[in-house]
Amino acid sequence: MSIKKISISNFRCFDSVDLEFSELNNFIHGANGSGKTSVLEALYFCSTGRSFKSSNKNLCIQNDKEAFKIQIDTFDNNKICILKEAKKSISLEINESKAPQLSFLEQFLLRFLIIKHSPCLQIHQNTEEKYSIDA
Repeated sequence: MSIKKISISNFRCFDSVDLEFSELNNFIHGANGSGKTSVLEALYFCSTGRSFKSSNKNLCIQNDKEAFKIQIDTFDNNKICILKEAKKSISLEINESKAPQLSFLEQFLLRFLIIKHSPCLQIHQNTEEKYSIDA
């Protein structure tokens, strides 16, 4: 399953952003502080239910906001939505139905292999590895 679009609201540096992906290779590039790592963190968050930068999920909520929301749409028409409100547990919906556990994500999301290319990161599907970085 490949990600078609990610919508990010009130997450790290993003007020609101919609990013569309290709079914093939995707490159994320930009100036320092533009949100490249935040995009990767949002994708990681949707597959694991946690941040790779902080154990405190509330730190991912943008300053002066009450919650963040990340929604992923896939090319095979699945929708995954994570909502994290301050001081509350994460809420997960898969195809607009509330999921009882974050572990349900593994059934729906692809796994990524991330390969470092200076100055870009290439993201592509690899169903055998969860996440790895080849530096």
